Amino acid sequence: KEKDTTPAKAEFHFPGGLKDYLKASLGDEFQVTREIFAGKSDRQGGHGSLEWAVTWFGGDGFLNSYCNTIPTGEGGTHEAGFRNVLTRGLRAYAE
Repeated sequence: KEKDTTPAKAEFHFPGGLKDYLKASLGDEFQVTREIFAGKSDRQGGHGSLEWAVTWFGGDGFLNSYCNTIPTGEGGTHEAGFRNVLTRGLRAYAE
């Protein structure tokens, strides 16, 4: 049986949110775009929020995907859905 290595509590502090986290994670990596695309939306009534940050870079790998602060190294439906919506939006913009 595998031991659960998920910490009871983990704190991350990036004043600019995920945009700053992504920028710090990339370091000096070449970015294809000048800006990191990022945003945040809060649910009405204060019951949850969504924050995202995306960029294209010169590397050949994948950085990180999280769902409810849990790393999802194999992706998941939230990641597939995000990719589909992003692709649909970029295609609509290009047309």
